[in-house]
Amino acid sequence: MQIITQEQRFGRAAMVGVSGGMVALLIVLTDRMFYGDWGFVRAAFMGAFIAGYLLARGFGGDGAWGWFRAGLTFAACTVLGAAIAVPLLGVDEWLMGTAVMEQVVSFAGMSVLGPVYVLGMLGEHYLVWAVWAAAFIAAQGQVVWGR
Repeated sequence: MQIITQEQRFGRAAMVGVSGGMVALLIVLTDRMFYGDWGFVRAAFMGAFIAGYLLARGFGGDGAWGWFRAGLTFAACTVLGAAIAVPLLGVDEWLMGTAVMEQVVSFAGMSVLGPVYVLGMLGEHYLVWAVWAAAFIAAQGQVVWGR
């Protein structure tokens, strides 16, 4: 049995999740049945992520057998991820009807704009940059000199 770290498991799950989300996005953009159903994309991503997390050991093997096992694992992730995504569609639909998802979307947008704003402030205001630099030096210095 292959032993993997949590970081490896999470990374593999993220790759499977992104793959599932990209496939779902393509389906949403091309198939009339799901056209414009963004909940389908969110549910597919999460279902694929969970499946990838559960089956992460199937990836990373050496040689032809490793590639074959990874292919079988990826196919299994597709089936399991789709099965997990079905109930998540209902959860997504319910959440979209509440203000919870509006807050999540708002926070997601702000998490992109926030760093851009902060970096802009660092470039425009020397005092902000100086405080940032001092905090960096203090943090690194505490680690290096505080051993």
